Amino acid sequence: MARPENPRYGTMNTPLIMKWFEEKFENDGTVWFFNLMKYRPYAIYDDGVVTNITGIEADDLYNPSFNIDEMGGMVAYIGIVVDQAGSHNPQWHRIATVRYPSRKETLKMFATPAFVELHEHKDAGMEFTVCAQTTPSSPANIVDKGQTVIIVEHESSDAAFDPTSVANSHLVASFDVEGSIMGDGRVLRSWHQIQVEGDVDVKSIAALSPHISVMLMSLEGHRDYVDNTALSIQTA
Repeated sequence: MARPENPRYGTMNTPLIMKWFEEKFENDGTVWFFNLMKYRPYAIYDDGVVTNITGIEADDLYNPSFNIDEMGGMVAYIGIVVDQAGSHNPQWHRIATVRYPSRKETLKMFATPAFVELHEHKDAGMEFTVCAQTTPSSPANIVDKGQTVIIVEHESSDAAFDPTSVANSHLVASFDVEGSIMGDGRVLRSWHQIQVEGDVDVKSIAALSPHISVMLMSLEGHRDYVDNTALSIQTA
């Protein structure tokens, strides 16, 4: 069984996690983990046999929302990517954000028997993921119009990207990235959720900066897709 600390879908940022322990979780508090997810066409378990269920379907079997609820966390956002532009690969399939009471409680959840048992489904279905530790850097706004666009800003020496520069947009929330606990070493600076009225051209938005990836999102097609990003901040 593939264990959470040694997955096939990315490399654990052990130095960051060890730093948490060395600091004895000082100033630990509410944290939002932001997940960019790319799936295998079909799930492949440890035995190497390609199954007849898709990668997304396998990840749905993993769904740890009951653990999150029990520990006082909240699924802030989960949706599917319907269009993407920008210079940073890969093409993502889903994005999810989960609010946890603290980093310490998050690690406790990862070690529970129920989580470890379910993890094999995530490892079978996920081809690659980036999971970043983030905190809100703006007020939260519930916006009930327009289409959801998520913008990921990659680290650079340039001035920070201003999500309000996107035409016909309304800011839901911005988040600073404090580090990625899973991925391939890429460094993210921030991510933003906006609502854009009218037609959305992700290529035009991506042209505003060479350091951003732009994803047009949808909540259609799955009963568990939800947008509680603003609410997760307002109720923290």
